[in-house]
Amino acid sequence: MSERGLYMYKVANGYTRSEFAKKIGIDRVTLIRWEKKGILTPKYTVSGLPYYTDEHLQELKEKER
Repeated sequence: MSERGLYMYKVANGYTRSEFAKKIGIDRVTLIRWEKKGILTPKYTVSGLPYYTDEHLQELKEKER
């Protein structure tokens, strides 16, 4: 379910904010804070919904070094 519970979407070859946050072990709200701070920048679907990919996972691993 979306951040507000108003719509559902699935991203081909990607993760919604909630899915990505769960995958990396943080809260969705923390992920949104990271977006605002410029730590991670999501990609967007044609309809403007944010999503993350495995490239973002790699980016996080590189930042940990």
